[in-house]
Amino acid sequence: MELYIRLEKAAKEHHRSRTQEAIFTLSQGLAPMVSSLKAPKPFKWGKDFTSEDIIKAIHEGRE
Repeated sequence: MELYIRLEKAAKEHHRSRTQEAIFTLSQGLAPMVSSLKAPKPFKWGKDFTSEDIIKAIHEGRE
């Protein structure tokens, strides 16, 4: 219940609805977490695959 009251108070102070305030507060809290994530390095295959190679592998997998 305390959380609801704090959310309602903050929403009034910022002229937002409770939902908008909750979304804003969550996005502020998650922003550092998301920005610190690093994209993985792309996987490098030993060679370039053609569409024929892929089709052949699909058919081999079904046998």
